[in-house]
Amino acid sequence: MLSTLRVSTGRATRPCSRMLQGLQRRTFFGVKNPMETGEGGMFVTKYKIVKPGKAGIDWDDFLLTLPSRDQLGSETKQVETFLKYLKVVTDHEKRPKDFQDFLKRAKDGLNVEADVYVSTEELLSVMWQNGYADKERTSLQYTFPADYKFHYPELAVLFDLSEEDAYKYCMRVRIEASHIGQLQTQKMKEGGWVRDHWLIFGASIFMLKTFPFFNYYFALKSFGTGMVMWTSYTAFGRYIGDVVSRNEFMAQQKTASDVMEGEDKIMAAMKRFANDSSCLDKLASFSSDMGPSMATYRKALIDQERHSLLSKAQKQLSNILAFEDSTSAKLQESIVKEVKSDFQRKFTGDKGMQSAAFESALAGIAGGKGNDPVLGFFATSLKAIDLSGKAKANAAGSVSERLAHLQAEQEKEFVKTFYISGEEAATAKKSGNEQSMQQLYAKVGYHVLGSFGLTEVPEKPSMPSADKYVGEIADAASKLGKEIEKKRLDSFQAAFA
Repeated sequence: MLSTLRVSTGRATRPCSRMLQGLQRRTFFGVKNPMETGEGGMFVTKYKIVKPGKAGIDWDDFLLTLPSRDQLGSETKQVETFLKYLKVVTDHEKRPKDFQDFLKRAKDGLNVEADVYVSTEELLSVMWQNGYADKERTSLQYTFPADYKFHYPELAVLFDLSEEDAYKYCMRVRIEASHIGQLQTQKMKEGGWVRDHWLIFGASIFMLKTFPFFNYYFALKSFGTGMVMWTSYTAFGRYIGDVVSRNEFMAQQKTASDVMEGEDKIMAAMKRFANDSSCLDKLASFSSDMGPSMATYRKALIDQERHSLLSKAQKQLSNILAFEDSTSAKLQESIVKEVKSDFQRKFTGDKGMQSAAFESALAGIAGGKGNDPVLGFFATSLKAIDLSGKAKANAAGSVSERLAHLQAEQEKEFVKTFYISGEEAATAKKSGNEQSMQQLYAKVGYHVLGSFGLTEVPEKPSMPSADKYVGEIADAASKLGKEIEKKRLDSFQAAFA
């Protein structure tokens, strides 16, 4: 393939003279020269080319026009698939720099001449002619669709060629196929047409000034006026033609847009009724499907509420247990502190106890057994402590009375933390706020079955015949909800009155 691309490009871009281009230019009238008449002669006729409209673009046969590079129409091409394939090829051939350069060039789209390309079938054919393996041709065939266009920059980087050689090869293939491609309108128009008009006028005056009847009046008045009208007609004709073509193209685009928008609206309207045929089938099986589903749903809902109720009760009991453990620890600490403080007061003011303690200590050092008044005091004090609750609470009394006072304070704190007073219940009832009730329930660790609560029917646009029914249902639900809430508040207040 490399040899084909390099060798077969010489004649494709060989410059042709303007005369040769003029001879090859297609005429638009079926006129024959005498030498062309008869069987086998040339006959060029006018025909229409139907191609997509594009501003500033003409379509013509490359074989007849032989366009130069700057006359070709361009486009921006997205090459995501080609980049993936090129990455594999360049990694295999150890050409990472070529891939990086091409990626920088094509990351925002590859700008190419629209009709300088070879198709997938043409590329596979030339690869077979140049001895490429079946594996290489198969990989390319299964990667790219049959209508993919390999433009010359892609061929150059894929087969490690110069872009000039790839361009010449692609142009040769397109010219041999008599391809009808895009050409820039401004570049294809012949320039200097006003100059040509007045060159004709000047040459005619110079050649015909000595002829009879070609006097001043005819040459400067009639012929000159005709030339001015011809030039003006050509200029205005071109301008009006461009305006008419542009407006016609815009009208076609607007019509196509309206048609597509209408089709989209029709399709959207049809989609709204796409499932109407299955509604009756679903309604017929609704009752049979709804029974088991509702039973399962109710069971799952009850299990969920039961789990929530147990978890809240367990959490509340855990809090109570933690409070009791804290109270027991405080009681033990208070017993030690109170007995210690009582001993310190008595030992400091009792000389006899001090002497007895000193003698008991000496006897202990001598190895004898003495009556220790300190141990006796602590044993007597601990036996005298009354924790049965019969002792009178007094902050300045005996040890038992002080402990009873401390225990009474802890009980008040327990009631304040885990009980609801009648005042709190009355306040919640008076406010009539659901949030206040939720706070009271949370304080005692009770789970409110909120999943079974009734909600008001939301107001939505409906048929007039259904408004009355919906209103009655909403009123009944609201009335029932208020009755349930009132009974709940009354029973709750009565329990803590």
